[in-house]
Amino acid sequence: MQQTKISSYRKDARRLLKGRWGQAVRLNLFPSILALLGTLLTMLIIVAAVALTAYLLQKHGADVTKWASDNKSLFDGDGADNVPGTFGMNFGNQVSSYLMQIVMAMIATGISWTFLDWFRNPDKQVRFGNAFDGFQNGRILANFMINLISVLFQLLWAMLIIPLFIKPFSYAQSLLIYKDVTDGRPADAAPEKWTWYITESRKLMDGHKWRLFLLNLSFVGWYILAALSFGIGWLWILPYRNATMVAFYQDIAGDKYRQVPVNADIHD
Repeated sequence: MQQTKISSYRKDARRLLKGRWGQAVRLNLFPSILALLGTLLTMLIIVAAVALTAYLLQKHGADVTKWASDNKSLFDGDGADNVPGTFGMNFGNQVSSYLMQIVMAMIATGISWTFLDWFRNPDKQVRFGNAFDGFQNGRILANFMINLISVLFQLLWAMLIIPLFIKPFSYAQSLLIYKDVTDGRPADAAPEKWTWYITESRKLMDGHKWRLFLLNLSFVGWYILAALSFGIGWLWILPYRNATMVAFYQDIAGDKYRQVPVNADIHD
């Protein structure tokens, strides 16, 4: 099968969004605002660090290193005086970070599902609330579990370093496959194991991981533009990126998973 050019996916996304950017921006508003705030916070930290360095150089001159050493406690906090407490705080922060990552991934799922429906039905009316479709009663558990298992698998692969950079691309289509398999079907008609969708994504992505990497890489310039615009650019870049990723999925999957036999493994 002849592979579609990377630029074609972005072209498909622009065609979808033409004249409908307002709806796309509203759909992605929540993650866009978070990205905007993150950009502003990063810039503030950088500016503060530069300002502090300039101040120290002006006030202490060549003695900056000695001043920093004498005031080491300012940077180390409580040091080793409270090792158990520090460990507990760090562990709690890590858990909170992963949970927040999963919640954000669940919101991203709702956005991707909406874009997939929109891609297949260009006349679909898109609302801000569609971003939270992944929290619907019939889908919230699957959304959470598939995201959680994907994160756990990636953490396990992290021990081997190299697969850590590969596996996110392998698992990238798991929840889009879930949507295709379960849309318009009773709950007991779809595979019950959450890992089934992750495995299907891995199989689907065979021969496509490098292309997905390049597709993500093609947005680096846009991310830089978002930073230079103080984060405001995220309002348009995130919808553009999300629509492009759905165009990629539609190209490699087509209607394959919409036709899965009831409780059957399509690779048997």
